[in-house]
Amino acid sequence: MWISPVVVGGFLLSTDWVLKNVLEKAFPGYIEFNGNQTGDEVVGIDVIDKSHPFIKGMFSDVSNPQWWLEGSSYPIRILNDKEVKILIKSKEMKKKYGDDPVVVFFNYGKGKVMHMLSHYYLQRTETKTERQKKSAKAYAAEMKLSEKDLDMKELEEISLGEVESAYTTAQFIGNLIVEKQKENVVLEEDEDKEAKKKRK
Repeated sequence: MWISPVVVGGFLLSTDWVLKNVLEKAFPGYIEFNGNQTGDEVVGIDVIDKSHPFIKGMFSDVSNPQWWLEGSSYPIRILNDKEVKILIKSKEMKKKYGDDPVVVFFNYGKGKVMHMLSHYYLQRTETKTERQKKSAKAYAAEMKLSEKDLDMKELEEISLGEVESAYTTAQFIGNLIVEKQKENVVLEEDEDKEAKKKRK
């Protein structure tokens, strides 16, 4: 009998069309495709909890984060409000497509499932605000990065919006890896305790 790796402590990160084609079938009753496909556009997003381990350090207090919706992306409808947590949502998504979740996650067995609208690793930059049009040096100052951390001359030729998009992508993936490593340590300790109990 096949057992999902998520049940025994795995972590599944999924994007876009996987919602209908995999998640609805493998994890029924949590989230689903709401039936409205998106256009190819960039929408503003709201971060629900900037201190959450998955998104910690990604955004400054004055950031105007954006999310690229690839054409025909699948909006997320939450079916289980108690179990599914929204990390990022979008008022524009709600207005245009009926549901606002952009990034969600839920626990499943000993593991976790995280799903995001569109493909975060393909984020595209659109400078919609005056802040985003500033030099990337302004972003370095916002994030309290020093000249030791960055080549400030290179930043003069890049917009704040461009570097923010790249930085948040890298930070997000890094956060996921670090948190999963921490969870692996806890799972291993629990397994060791269980094994000791059985030997007694």
